[in-house]
Amino acid sequence: MNKNLVLIITIVLLSYCQVIRGQNLAFFQTKFNNGKNSYKAADYAASMQLFLEASTDNIQNPYSKTACFYYALSAFKANKFLEAKAMLFQIQLKYDDWKKDEINYLLGNVYFELKEFDKALAALNKIEDTSVKNDARAMKIFYFNKFKDPTFLKPIYLRNPKEIEVAQILKLKLEDSKLETDKKIISAINELLYSTPSTNDTTITKKDTYKIAVLLPFQLWAISVNNENTDNRFVYDFMQGMKIALDSLDSTQSKIELYLYDCDKDTNKLLRILNLPEMTGMDVIIGPIYQNLTTASLGYANAHKIPTINPFSIVNRMLNPNNYYYFFKPSIETQAKKAANYMALNVTPSKAIILYSKNLRDSLSAKMCKSTLEANRIKVTKFKTVDKNSSIHLHKFFDKSTIDSIGAIFVFNSDQLVATNLITTLAQFNSQVPLFVPSEWMNFESFTYDQYQKHNIHFILPTLNAKNDSIRSEFDSKYLLKFNIVPNEYVYLGYDLMRWLSLNLLENGALDATQISSLGYQAGKFTSGYDFRNNMDNQVVPIVKFEDFLLKEVNR
Repeated sequence: MNKNLVLIITIVLLSYCQVIRGQNLAFFQTKFNNGKNSYKAADYAASMQLFLEASTDNIQNPYSKTACFYYALSAFKANKFLEAKAMLFQIQLKYDDWKKDEINYLLGNVYFELKEFDKALAALNKIEDTSVKNDARAMKIFYFNKFKDPTFLKPIYLRNPKEIEVAQILKLKLEDSKLETDKKIISAINELLYSTPSTNDTTITKKDTYKIAVLLPFQLWAISVNNENTDNRFVYDFMQGMKIALDSLDSTQSKIELYLYDCDKDTNKLLRILNLPEMTGMDVIIGPIYQNLTTASLGYANAHKIPTINPFSIVNRMLNPNNYYYFFKPSIETQAKKAANYMALNVTPSKAIILYSKNLRDSLSAKMCKSTLEANRIKVTKFKTVDKNSSIHLHKFFDKSTIDSIGAIFVFNSDQLVATNLITTLAQFNSQVPLFVPSEWMNFESFTYDQYQKHNIHFILPTLNAKNDSIRSEFDSKYLLKFNIVPNEYVYLGYDLMRWLSLNLLENGALDATQISSLGYQAGKFTSGYDFRNNMDNQVVPIVKFEDFLLKEVNR
């Protein structure tokens, strides 16, 4: 039915575009210009008609080729997708010198709207220009993200198993599936996304200058003399730390250049930045930081083999080794896993209780903790959700025999009322059972250092070192003197990231995924250190507790 309709439309268009004598240049110019004005005014029905008239083949008509393309564009904007497709076919037949990338891009868009997904992919994959390729990748992400049910996306992937964007999105939608067929699909996708060609070339290429792009939400539009924007203050603190680290480098060594780009949550804005010609010459990209931009930035990192680092996020739901995308902080899963491994090696009896909230972060942490404990033959006797309301009844959940029979309690819940009710309950039994809790517990105003120490609370920290050393004290003093403010965790993080990157670039040359994964453990100056061996997130997770009212790192 559709093929017949397209054929009819094509015949009509071809008939219309035949040579019509007696029309002069002024006539075609007027039609074309009026068509442009209607298009700008979003009157696409009118612009279709005007561009159709301006598309006539005539020796006096220099606008016919361009008018045909704008007719197709107007038809697309008017949701006349069959008309747009027919005209694009006509352009392909008649004008071999027209920009093929433009035709294939618009044709891919038309096919997506017609739900002819295989044809859309085929059209977009013919694009050669790098900038247009990036736009095409964004189009794929946009349309395939619309699939809420992976059932409809799986057949498209199975027919197109080499399509990176389809694979990435399908993997995210299948990751909680228990079906063996889905697990096999995820395994195949991992092999597609993360395998790297083997090479025996170990040559280190060093440069005089290394370029680092920084894509962060600077929000320059929000800055004014009378209006200080504090929502993204952390970005400027982070950059301040990076700048101090750069200034401390030996000026006789290779130079590090920073290129700053204002990048918020808008995917289109990110893609415009990534399409800039200079981006392909970057040695490292820092950012973007928002979860919704991960798919696009991951695709760019892999396509151009540029290591890309997310400095803040701790949510890692789509990455495996041999990838060019890294999390500078340990993911929530890694934090839970390291805490569970520490308990398995250092605490008895070999039983544990896990309490967690229903939110995604805490649920993922609890599941990872449970599976890691069980892999270490630690029995999880209770695995229970807890919130503000249910925590009031925790006294019914514990008794002395329960306390005496377990080696640890893991709590993945950052609510202060939950923490207070739990500690109150455990205090009734004078419990000394180690409690492993999120770092947010350190900020609870109702708790004292004495309570933290008395109740054997172990904090799972994603970043900061527990040391109180002279190096940090000296840095803090200089920072306070210069900026009239005490440095915060973002200043330390920015300093350590830039120091780590700079030293490795200067020592090892331009980095690739294999090099970063093989660097091994490296100490930080203000943080506990960094280790990306066979992982795309930092594997160093400090576990600290109070001893003699000072924080001590117990797992290093």
